[in-house]
Amino acid sequence: MQGTSKRGWTVVDPPRSPARRKIAIRYVEGEPEGTTAAAVPLAHGRKSIFFTQGRAATERVRQAFSKRGVEVFVHHSSVSKELREDAERHFIETERAATMVSTSTLELGIDVGDLDLVLQLDAPSTVSSFLQRMGRTGRRDGTDQHIEFFTSNGNSLLQAVALVNLARRKFVEKIEPSQANLPVFLHQILAQIVQRDSVRKSILWDALRGPMPFRRINRETFDKMVDHLLETGFLEVLDHRLVFGKETERVFGGMNFFNLYSVFETPSEVIVKTRDGRVVGTLETDFVRKMEGSTLTFLLAGRTWKAVDVDLNRALVVAIPFTGREAPRWHSAGGFLGQEVAEEMRSILLSDENFRFVDKAGREKIERLRTERCLVLSRDRCPITSEGGKFRLHTYAGGRINATIAALLEAKGAARIVGFGDLEVDLEASLDGSPGTSLIRAELNNLEDVDTRLTDAERTALVGEKSRGRLAKFQPYLPRYLEGSYLAEELFDFAGTAELAREAVFPVIQL
Repeated sequence: MQGTSKRGWTVVDPPRSPARRKIAIRYVEGEPEGTTAAAVPLAHGRKSIFFTQGRAATERVRQAFSKRGVEVFVHHSSVSKELREDAERHFIETERAATMVSTSTLELGIDVGDLDLVLQLDAPSTVSSFLQRMGRTGRRDGTDQHIEFFTSNGNSLLQAVALVNLARRKFVEKIEPSQANLPVFLHQILAQIVQRDSVRKSILWDALRGPMPFRRINRETFDKMVDHLLETGFLEVLDHRLVFGKETERVFGGMNFFNLYSVFETPSEVIVKTRDGRVVGTLETDFVRKMEGSTLTFLLAGRTWKAVDVDLNRALVVAIPFTGREAPRWHSAGGFLGQEVAEEMRSILLSDENFRFVDKAGREKIERLRTERCLVLSRDRCPITSEGGKFRLHTYAGGRINATIAALLEAKGAARIVGFGDLEVDLEASLDGSPGTSLIRAELNNLEDVDTRLTDAERTALVGEKSRGRLAKFQPYLPRYLEGSYLAEELFDFAGTAELAREAVFPVIQL
């Protein structure tokens, strides 16, 4: 990286032949343990990383591999830093075959040495994540990039095929950094006062305006945010300078404002220690609390533990090794599938391609899915199926567009939203009880200009209490309307929804 240096530079890029790619997708229907067990023969005799989509799955995969004689290590964010580094070191140093089971913590940035193979349980949500994981292999000259998917249900199978298809067409998701990150902007207002003790409002504005994350935040928004912090007691004025108020001291003042230094947060957690004081990792407080009154056993850091002392006031669990099966539950943001991946899944169902990189069981499953879904999907774009007063809108448009459609239909009283995912929106009859099909279709057709028609206030109003989740640490301290504006930008895709509405016909199919 040259940065702002004026000195000469040289690109260090030793010539090498591009690595071949070996990609296989396997389908193993049934319980996750059966899917995991199918991967064991591939892991024997090789050095590999097995990626999963969550911490609980990571612990279960590790347990299944260990029972079948594979030397296995575990790596995720709830394992203590000491044990993660131990796992990394032993994995790199061992000359024997071994598998590291990991969440995205090993996707990039940590050197784990040469690998023969990457295994993947189900499928990541983005093409970029798939390419990063596959790119862990094939780094030595003359070796292949090699990844094997093990999918456990129809949608994860379609998702894996979609990722491979898009990668072959050189597609990678665009990175679109926010230019109006309001929670981070509020954090920086407080951080500037930590740095300076006190500051004039005009100097504070000059210090914050301009950087990419704040480029679309104008002086009016800044003034309203500062006024809100003054009204709520987070700031005070002393000699024409802004200083911390009593509320900032109360919320963030502990441990010399330690909690103010990080812009991120994690769910409330308890530390797990052994009797001799060694830190094993962390569990979410909700999981521990729900197990009160019963024996608390859990999988963590590749072992099964039994709690012998639980002190929620001190956020501490003391545990001993144990034989058991209970995997802890961790909250996960999950995330929506992007529009391109969801649309590619639809294209797979509508095609007759026989994917050679999918095993026989997977190809047979895709054919069954085509038979089940093509009656609906082969019609015009975005059909609505109707059965017994319940409706399903088949968009295959990704989670953000479906969230937008759901919020708009419910706001107009066209339907009650039962739920939505990346592929469909489930609805019931309109809120006043009238037949819903005609009303739903009328409102869907009205979405063609929703990207230009809605005012900022109308977009913000779509963020009702049900969808007003906490996406950022400093979000709750924003003025209510700015919090809604931030959530609307993060949760909804008005431009994508309008484009879909212009293409779709919304035919109704009675089942």
